[in-house]
Amino acid sequence: MALSKDEEKLLGFVPEDGTAIGNIRLRGFLGWKEQRYWDVRDSLIENGILLIGRGKGGSVFRKAIKKSSGAPLSGPESKLYEPLERFLGKWAADQGIVNSHIQITANQGGKTTGGLWTRPDLTLISLEKFSFIVPRELMEVRTFEVKSRNNWDIQSVFEALAHSRVATRSYLMIQSSLEEREEREEPLSRIESECERHGIGLIYFDDPEDYDSFEFYLDPPRRQPEPRDVEQFIERQISEDGKRKIKNWY
Repeated sequence: MALSKDEEKLLGFVPEDGTAIGNIRLRGFLGWKEQRYWDVRDSLIENGILLIGRGKGGSVFRKAIKKSSGAPLSGPESKLYEPLERFLGKWAADQGIVNSHIQITANQGGKTTGGLWTRPDLTLISLEKFSFIVPRELMEVRTFEVKSRNNWDIQSVFEALAHSRVATRSYLMIQSSLEEREEREEPLSRIESECERHGIGLIYFDDPEDYDSFEFYLDPPRRQPEPRDVEQFIERQISEDGKRKIKNWY
């Protein structure tokens, strides 16, 4: 059956793996008034697309869509990962970061990180050392959510925000030329506002192979995630070579 635009939008925030999401949280993502939300939600329930879950304020969920446990990613975003990995290497060097490990973490087979949107596309882990301040060593975990040209919307902000559970700084990277940004000023303005509100970094780029096309539009404040969560993320998502490199920094 064909879905309305509102139904498609609401459904886009409901996890595909069958995880329930609360009505209050879902309404917050959408920014809708109560009546509009309940009308669209109830329509999806009546048509058997959503099911009612439990929880404070109620929740909804849908049947999980099974995904391949080891197939490589494909599509426009996956083609950006390798050049963006090289860009981050150059950027880290320009920042004077000596100890760094950069990895494409989007495709980790059957590994899980704890829920919806918790696997970043790229991760940069670094250790900075200081002479005059305490602590003398400071680990940074920077995560990056990548969106290819015209494949982004307001949901992209919340995908990047989900990474902040394990990241000291989370970024959203949007491929868009200056002309495209001017043409889509209104939706991008909302994305910029939400990134700033939630403390998410925002990077624009056009050609992933052209270092000069990158613009760090918003720099995020540093967070302090739970050490246990960071440890688990590194253990599950970073390669064996990467883990050995990180241990050797100390």
